Amino acid sequence: MSVMSTPLLNEGGVVILNVDDSDKDRLTKTRALEHAGFRVVEAATGGDALELVAAKIPDLVVLDMNLRDMDGLEVCRRIKENPATASTLVLQTSAVLNGTLDKIRSLEGGADNYLTGPVESLELVANVRALLRLRDVQRELHENEERFRQMAENIGDVFWIFEPESPRMLYVSPAYEKIWGRSTGRLFKNFYAWQESIHPADRERVSHAFSQLLNYGHYEQDYRLLMPDGSERWVRDRGFPVSDETGRNYRITRISQDISAFKIAELALQEAAVRKDEFLATLAHELRNPLAPMRTAIDLMRMNSAVDTVNGSTREIISRQIDHLVRLVDDLLDVSRITQGKLSLQKEFIELSSVIDAAIELNTDYLQSRQHRLTLNMPSTNIWLKADSVRMTQVIGNLLHNAAKYTPERGEIVLSARVDGNHLRIDVSDNGIGISADRIHDIFNLFTQAQRLQNKAPEGLGVGLSLVRHLVELHGGTIEAHSHGAGLGSTFSVNLPINSSLPISSPKVDNESPKRLKRIKSLRILLVDDSVDAVGLLKILLERLGHEVEVAHEGITAIELAKQFQPQVILLDIGLPGIDGYQVARRLKAIPELQGTQLVALTGYGQDRDREHAFASGFAYHMIKPLDMDMLSDLLQRVTPDAVPSNS
Repeated sequence: MSVMSTPLLNEGGVVILNVDDSDKDRLTKTRALEHAGFRVVEAATGGDALELVAAKIPDLVVLDMNLRDMDGLEVCRRIKENPATASTLVLQTSAVLNGTLDKIRSLEGGADNYLTGPVESLELVANVRALLRLRDVQRELHENEERFRQMAENIGDVFWIFEPESPRMLYVSPAYEKIWGRSTGRLFKNFYAWQESIHPADRERVSHAFSQLLNYGHYEQDYRLLMPDGSERWVRDRGFPVSDETGRNYRITRISQDISAFKIAELALQEAAVRKDEFLATLAHELRNPLAPMRTAIDLMRMNSAVDTVNGSTREIISRQIDHLVRLVDDLLDVSRITQGKLSLQKEFIELSSVIDAAIELNTDYLQSRQHRLTLNMPSTNIWLKADSVRMTQVIGNLLHNAAKYTPERGEIVLSARVDGNHLRIDVSDNGIGISADRIHDIFNLFTQAQRLQNKAPEGLGVGLSLVRHLVELHGGTIEAHSHGAGLGSTFSVNLPINSSLPISSPKVDNESPKRLKRIKSLRILLVDDSVDAVGLLKILLERLGHEVEVAHEGITAIELAKQFQPQVILLDIGLPGIDGYQVARRLKAIPELQGTQLVALTGYGQDRDREHAFASGFAYHMIKPLDMDMLSDLLQRVTPDAVPSNS
């Protein structure tokens, strides 16, 4: 092979092969290209040119059409047909073949451009540079496509690219075959073939949402696939529009992710949450059942005026511990309702001092039993806020109880309040055991407790402060804990929004006391409960109050006894053997002679759905065990043969 050349370009440079059998024309083109900064290799025949191209020496070939051994069209064809050299740029030139058909033949034969002679030096250089720029762009595009292909084919998610107007599939990654369990080939024949694998219960929803993606460019769905073996797989599918310079969505990209493991875990958590709630409800019921006779026994002891001092003190200790157990049960259920989003507030305009008084009253016995001194620092003017009175009493009461619990006997507790702009700040401080720095940020978490008092086992379940935080946040407020460390006391600060435009004086309310129904000396009362201890003690207590009482321990017996006894009030447990209290209530309401009888649900089930179920079954009242005798006495005072109280 005879090769004429200038020195070869060093690695990374651009080398141009100049092919022309005319020494004069070849020299002219070589000088122009070298002057422009290119390194040039020369060849006079087509065979020499093909050997140099095969050796991958040139980046671009300037190829004359008229050669001694073969024409330029044949040389170009062989270069482009060979996969190893097909990317080599070819610029064909001719001083003779300058017609339109000659150009067409050359370009269709694979040439990247065609120049007719005599070729001007500047025109030649400009065309070479243009072709090299095009090559660089194509090379960068190819590299980007290769990177995308490698990424798409080596991750577990499915990548899709399609035209939205047709719609027509342009690309789908191999992960489709793994996640869908079907071949990608059919997608290019039937664009919607992927929807055939969607679970029938999800298909219509996904199809509608996907049409929004095609029209408006917004799509995200979780759905199930039915695999060829009948199993199910969860997919999270998201689509994103790709716009051109005019803003038209000319492409849609899409990512489909297998989220089966996540969904299994999510469903397991949901199932665990349901089981937890069922457990808490059952736990509350089982705890309240034994508490009921205990409280009734205490109430009976209080009626005995001959109790000595020791027995009286013992009775009050038992009473406080029963109240403590009831409080724990209520806190557990409140936390459960909050986490489910089932607890709602009954907001009204309330005066701060009434809430403070109620909270202190709830904790008076406990504070006195530990011999604490409580100091109040309250504003000189009345403070009004819009809040749930019961829940705000619970917030302050829990904070006082917490301070008393974690302060050694004869401690100092300070309850203070002040207004700062549009916020009310309530502080409960103590000189108790304090909170260490590593616990201060976790103190409001569920089931978290402060360090215990020395020589004492931990008290409580660690739900009180978590409940307080949730209730404060439901009111739009915040709560913080402060302590200088273990043994240095602590302060809990509640910040609540208030309306500064509220009047200092009380809003107008109707101060007229409700008219009580005329109290009768005796009522006929039927007690229905499968707990022999609970119903036995309650029977004794009610009889001492002057009522006539009969007892039944299961539903069918209660119905037959009610027909004979015709009670004015039936205190009916829900969890009965055989038929439950709801069924008993419905059957009792269907008996004509018992239409005036008031049904009172007396149960350990105290959630909102339990109350709703009770009222729907015909109960007029719903009371939670252990029974509060003051509440029961008030209820019985309102029951007369002539009055039918509404549900409460």
